[in-house]
Amino acid sequence: MKYLKHVLSILIFFITYQFVLENIAVYITTAFNGSITFMILCSLVLQIFLISLMVLWMKKEIPLNFKIPKWKWFYLSFFILAILLSILESWVKNIFHDFIILAPSVPHIKYPSSVYLKGPGISSILFFIDVIGIGPVMEEVIFRAYVMNAFFKNNKYHLDVLLSGLLFGVAHLVFRYRDPISFAIYFVYGLFFAGIYKKYKDIRLVILLHSFCNFYGYLKPIWIFIYNYIYWNFLV
Repeated sequence: MKYLKHVLSILIFFITYQFVLENIAVYITTAFNGSITFMILCSLVLQIFLISLMVLWMKKEIPLNFKIPKWKWFYLSFFILAILLSILESWVKNIFHDFIILAPSVPHIKYPSSVYLKGPGISSILFFIDVIGIGPVMEEVIFRAYVMNAFFKNNKYHLDVLLSGLLFGVAHLVFRYRDPISFAIYFVYGLFFAGIYKKYKDIRLVILLHSFCNFYGYLKPIWIFIYNYIYWNFLV
């Protein structure tokens, strides 16, 4: 019965995140005749609200620590491992490119016409904030802080780590991809984050690592943008 409560909590969270939030964001955007930027901003605010509710609901299972952590230099080794994992991910995706299948983009919600009539504004920046900020916080709170403390806590066979990695891989398989290669990649990432969380019990560290991994994926396009901006505005 105890585990049933946790399973239902996770299911309700994902259903709310995947379907309810988007409907609410579209409704608010329609009411205010907003743009795509306005809709994404609404979505980000709603995600933050959902994270807050989630932490309050799961506060008995999630150990919270608001003290500023003391930096330890050996943490740098984890970031080096994160870079190696990202390089390995790119290598695997390049080799098995033809086998990677993206989840079908099915518009289940009719967006207001104002979304398409107005310019994108800062929507790309807001999306970037979501990827390196809000997304990692939400995923680490669920897959590490909640799952690993609610199921098989401190299990000597590391079932908590395996379950966390498995659910992390399945979530990406459901919402973003449809192939076993992608599942394996995110399963390994999940094990990496879960192992560090189990060892040090500091959710802030794995959130930072997760954000760094997501940021690393944007490093090349960011560098190209900066280079082109400097070249065309100052060197030509």
